[in-house]
Amino acid sequence: MISILIPVYNQDVTSLVARLDAQCHRFGMDYEIRCYDDGSQEGYLQANAAIAELDNLSYKALPTNLGRAAIRNTLAADAVYDRLLFLDGDSGVIREDFVARYLSHSEPVVSGGRSYAERPSQEAILHWKYGKQRESRDLAQRRAHPWRYFHTNNFVVDRDLFLSIRFDESIDGYGYEDLVFARELNQRDLTPIHIDNPIMHLELESTDRFLLKTREAVKNLVRLNDAGLFLDTRLEAYGKMMGKLGIKGLYRRFYGLVRRRVESSLNSATPSLRALDLYKLDLFLAQKKS
Repeated sequence: MISILIPVYNQDVTSLVARLDAQCHRFGMDYEIRCYDDGSQEGYLQANAAIAELDNLSYKALPTNLGRAAIRNTLAADAVYDRLLFLDGDSGVIREDFVARYLSHSEPVVSGGRSYAERPSQEAILHWKYGKQRESRDLAQRRAHPWRYFHTNNFVVDRDLFLSIRFDESIDGYGYEDLVFARELNQRDLTPIHIDNPIMHLELESTDRFLLKTREAVKNLVRLNDAGLFLDTRLEAYGKMMGKLGIKGLYRRFYGLVRRRVESSLNSATPSLRALDLYKLDLFLAQKKS
């Protein structure tokens, strides 16, 4: 028995839902699919209205945008089954036994992983390169670092456990909600079990949009740090090292000299992830109070 929970925001999820529904029927599962639309534009509402006619499907179009954390918490609270499968609306199902693979595991938290297509459009090349090289890890790497490579766009969790933690609704916009959730699991001595059951991340952001979300994420990380919450990221480690060595100001002066080259690289046809690292570190140091 499983509740499949899909938050929707300006996405057409009809193909995703149809694929999941067909799998669940084929394997004879007890299931429900919940899709809550978090204030999408009218065109997406019209496109997704067709899924409301499916059996075992609960579709709601919310009048206002709740945000990334709150919509997921709402979906979980409304779910009727004890096992929750969280998926993002831009997910592409790869395996024909995708849901069944999850149901073969009874551990409290199970993470399936993510993958990316071989080549995106040119406008999304930075997002694709970052996802391919930094987020899409093989099973051995994910198992070696189970919290670091835990992502909330494709995982199963016990409902009672999730509702005792929930996604942090104080996180504004995009970024780090997965690591905050993983940190809470770690504090409870609960290790996510990683399996080979990825989804394809389909909707990649343009470079402008990806950098906007990067700025949102860094802002959230600084806010979490200021509140006393540290997530053991590389960005935090570099910032801490520079603070101890007293070279934050020196780095920011250096970055001022190379800013144009960094931003030119990020917007080029062959963006450098090293340039992205420099970009993020400058954002982080500029906002850190200490």
